[in-house]
Amino acid sequence: MLATLNQVDPDLAQRVADGLGMKLPAPPIGYQDVPYTEKPEMDAALSMADVPDTAINGRKIAILVCDHVDGALVNAVRETLQAQGAVVKLLAPKLGDITSSEGQLMHVDHSLPTVSSVLFDAVLIPGNDESANALCNDANAIMFVKEAYKHGKPIAAMDGGISLIDKAALSAGAANGEFKGPGIILELGETADKAFIERFISAIAKHRFYERPDLDAIVA
Repeated sequence: MLATLNQVDPDLAQRVADGLGMKLPAPPIGYQDVPYTEKPEMDAALSMADVPDTAINGRKIAILVCDHVDGALVNAVRETLQAQGAVVKLLAPKLGDITSSEGQLMHVDHSLPTVSSVLFDAVLIPGNDESANALCNDANAIMFVKEAYKHGKPIAAMDGGISLIDKAALSAGAANGEFKGPGIILELGETADKAFIERFISAIAKHRFYERPDLDAIVA
């Protein structure tokens, strides 16, 4: 890293090296011969601007879960999203397995203390009062939802899961204690019907970082 920094700013690199108590390594031989252009090259394959507004292929979706979550609902939504090419991961307060309301063991892909919302394109919070209450008492779950909102990610929640969005909004100091705007999809029922899932998929497909009307009031 110091050798790389030395290619950009030798004085800064030396200060960093001194602070680390290390000898400043020389830049790689021939680094000055690397072509330089004022305008960066663009690769269409890496741009979201050209992705159709109907496709979620390759998008990463985080589903926040806890013990006693509705396993059948989670599996149904996950299968629908995966069938359209999305990458779906289950996030919980800790790694290992959780037990659904049906008694099914469900594997957790990431623990909330070790993963950030910036790694995902959208967030889903399934309904179930017991599971939602546990997430509402988890500071990492609240921070995950709050940062997802701040970064303009689509957030969908069902029934009890809505309470986590409300808790995050209150923690963030949002106007009237609630998150608003495009990409916030709420369902008061305990099941995710076809219309709800389609609304969520549409929000993900059209997502280009939704503008939030109250970002000035959001605190870290």
